[in-house]
Amino acid sequence: MFPPRSSPALALVCLLMVAAGARAKTVLTDTANKTANAASLDDYWLPCGKTTPCQDSTACCAIWGVCGYTDRFCGQHCLSGACTESSSPPPPTEGSDPLPDDDLPVNIDWSRFTDALVSVQEGEVALAGCLDAGWLITRVENAIYGNVEGRCNSSLSYTIMSAACVGQVACMVPAVNAIFDDPCPTIRKSLQFGYRAIFAAKCPDLIAAIPTYPAKYNVRDYGANGDGRADDSNAFLNAVDAASKEAAITGQGVAVLVPAGRYKITKTITISQSNVVLRGAGVGSTTLVFPLGLAEVYGTGQAWAFGGTWLTILGKNPDSKDTRNFVTTITATVPKGSRRVTVASTSKIKVGQWLRIFVTAPNNRNGRRRGLLASEQVDRQQNSRRGLRQASAPAPSGDEVPLVARLFDDPALQAALSASFVAEAQQAEALAANPDKVPAQWFEPNATNPLGMDPWLLAVGHFAANALLADPEDDSGSSGGERAPGLALDGTLDAYLYGENIADSGRNGGVYPNDDHIRFVSRVSAVGPNWVEFVRSLPYDVRLRWQPVVHNFNPTVQNSGFEMLNIEFPWSSYFDHLNVKGYNALGIYSGVNCWMRQVWGGGRVCMFQVCRSMLLIAWVWLLQIRVVNADNAFIVNGADFVTVTDVQTDITKTRSAPNMNDRNGHHGLWIQQSSNVLMTRWEGLLGAGSQRFVINFRWFHDLSLAIFSESCVYANGRGTDVNIDSHRGGTHNNLLSNIDMGRATRAFQSGGASFRGAHSGSNVTWWNIYPSNNAQSIALPSCDYGPLLFFAGNWGAPSSAASDDSERRRRLLATDNAAAAGPAPAHSKEDSASSGNVDEGSNGQERVGALAMLSYCSRESWRVEDVDPGKQLWPADVYSAMVTARQERRVFF
Repeated sequence: MFPPRSSPALALVCLLMVAAGARAKTVLTDTANKTANAASLDDYWLPCGKTTPCQDSTACCAIWGVCGYTDRFCGQHCLSGACTESSSPPPPTEGSDPLPDDDLPVNIDWSRFTDALVSVQEGEVALAGCLDAGWLITRVENAIYGNVEGRCNSSLSYTIMSAACVGQVACMVPAVNAIFDDPCPTIRKSLQFGYRAIFAAKCPDLIAAIPTYPAKYNVRDYGANGDGRADDSNAFLNAVDAASKEAAITGQGVAVLVPAGRYKITKTITISQSNVVLRGAGVGSTTLVFPLGLAEVYGTGQAWAFGGTWLTILGKNPDSKDTRNFVTTITATVPKGSRRVTVASTSKIKVGQWLRIFVTAPNNRNGRRRGLLASEQVDRQQNSRRGLRQASAPAPSGDEVPLVARLFDDPALQAALSASFVAEAQQAEALAANPDKVPAQWFEPNATNPLGMDPWLLAVGHFAANALLADPEDDSGSSGGERAPGLALDGTLDAYLYGENIADSGRNGGVYPNDDHIRFVSRVSAVGPNWVEFVRSLPYDVRLRWQPVVHNFNPTVQNSGFEMLNIEFPWSSYFDHLNVKGYNALGIYSGVNCWMRQVWGGGRVCMFQVCRSMLLIAWVWLLQIRVVNADNAFIVNGADFVTVTDVQTDITKTRSAPNMNDRNGHHGLWIQQSSNVLMTRWEGLLGAGSQRFVINFRWFHDLSLAIFSESCVYANGRGTDVNIDSHRGGTHNNLLSNIDMGRATRAFQSGGASFRGAHSGSNVTWWNIYPSNNAQSIALPSCDYGPLLFFAGNWGAPSSAASDDSERRRRLLATDNAAAAGPAPAHSKEDSASSGNVDEGSNGQERVGALAMLSYCSRESWRVEDVDPGKQLWPADVYSAMVTARQERRVFF
């Protein structure tokens, strides 16, 4: 037993208790724990093991040899007993509304954290915890069950200790072979591990970032039958309307409950009010059946290939054109990583306020707000030294179908959408002429919707127009290498997002001039006479020449979500890339702080990795949802701070027509024109890796990022043969982490019209992207895929790079260089091999202490770190590791 390594000034007394007798039948009750730890533990703890069941048949024996009754014991970590594959979420906690930031309140001193070590002998029981209230164990390090001198360690050490301790007030683990297996049978063993505890007085907020609203409304009370035959649409609409009215009046969250049953729905259901949730009784209990496609209701058109969903959260998320939200201008260049911004005035700014940074001249051209270089003459003047030519955007031919006619076949919808486009163009012209004197009429509710088009259809049309103009005419995906690149003007934001033009930055095609290229948002932490400091640091430069401004962040719909639902469409054939029936499940359009979520695959819903990320928090959500036979499953467009978690897609049989090359729908998970979106724990996406589904299938775009999406995360998922679609249009500063790609035959296959720039903008990380067969490497995309990209995993050569081993250069990386991973002992590949020491990896694989630095695509400034076959990249999920680092205040993101 060792004392904590922290300063005595912290006044923290950590309890490291050793109890003899691993086979003891003594029950350590809640009362005993309160006495020992000054904190309540939720379960009765009994020693158990692989051959020693719990005395109580209703209890679950967890993998760390302790019996309990909660989800932590009976879910994914259950070894024996009353195990359940799907555990219910914990009951709602009073006052557990999410925090208004990706950071805890300023009155919590996050500098107060401590490290401690535990060491017990074989046959004893280790208990780690703290006497003071308000502390949690957030990380386990250097777990060893074995013999250090004998250089042996159980491959289960880290897995078991992390499962038992992380996120807990205290944990107890018997040091016995029945739990860890016997790594060295003839040697006396011990259990040693270090752990970090942090002071988190608002523990419920940490663990339950997504709130659980009280279910005050029930669709059955409004006439729903739930028999799968009667049309229950009106009952749903009336229940959602009643809940929305209450939420608008009280400002409190309220849920509409959909009890077990099969509900036939033939009308779209839209939540356009904050603090409203539509909640089912679970994937196995509540099924919403949509017998019609949107094309059957609203008429055919290619809009349905890009959106319009039967279940929608719809808000308004003002962009830089809405000058009513203008606060001040930025008066000095802000370098990447800074949190302090110099501004013209702070008279309208206070601590705690939410602000957004825009740039109004991303290409430094007066009279035009957005877009890449379109002028052939200017292009030749600026880029003649590179010998590259900027091709002009394709002009419509005389017989080309107008955009609105491609979106909707209904003439009335065409006219309404066209009128909206014209009004928006006129508004943009007025703003460009004089941003300070835009007539007030342009900010009336229907100023850009003169024919009164349904707001849901209007949003569908606008986002579909952007997506359609960004798509190629053919349906072939690519990994780069199509053509000579175009270039934006030197020094512009557009050039910067492509690594100062080291990659193709595209050209203006008439859609991106009206879109914001960056959408940084954060809460204010401090205000000075001519500066403002944000909680979050800027992930990119903000240069004065781009004319940056600060706006209030005023979205209209927040804190709403969909939960615990099964969505079914009738089977149909998917026979064309963009011509679909409109079997589109769930979408969030311009919503903020919303969610979609589903927990059927094991474990609690709101764990540490969900509640505070390095980049985002979840105020809009989709949770506990399964979608069957969809054309598009989950869509996030124009939104911020969204969580989509524990979701799954499936088909009843193959939908792919022969010409579609085994692709069974358009989008699985899709993010466009959004920021701070987390899509995580989509276990079984595409049916793979899950015993619950037996049909394996592929989407046209499994995971997609499009049109200036930034600070988004795909993490902790798996599929049959996943492709990560970087759909061009300047997506930047995103993370993809810990994804089982299945067969991985098309990992980087991406779409998007070639004149929209390289597939990816700068500063995107692919971490631990691996095939189900870990011995196989994944070929990197071609070097023109994008600039300043970071890849960590087991990689093959890019298609455009030589594969000669002479291109490899190896240098050791100290593992503590990774801020997200935290300190860890570095060791070489040879040391690990000779000792047989399996260290803190998953699935019994050795954790790497050294990576190969590959010199691929050096012109594009790629950083490629290679893991040898059979080794485990650590941490497996860098997103979760960065969450912990952020919580402990070791880093700022």
